[in-house]
Amino acid sequence: MSETSRPQQPSRTARRAFLLGGMALLGLGGLGAARWFNIGARISRHDLTAPDALAEVQAGTVTLVDIRRPDEWADTGL
Repeated sequence: MSETSRPQQPSRTARRAFLLGGMALLGLGGLGAARWFNIGARISRHDLTAPDALAEVQAGTVTLVDIRRPDEWADTGL
């Protein structure tokens, strides 16, 4: 009887390297996404807080422009 040849399996080291490489890519992608979406941003002295913005609008020094779509208006009722 002849011996049946099976395909050679990748070594354990190669599988671990592939897994660690994939995890590193996912981690870098997560960091890039966090930076893109500005997660963890800090408020600088030039940014307005909500109470400051309200005071500026009431004083007439800032004009707010509402850019919501009609369906967003319908959702809030305002």
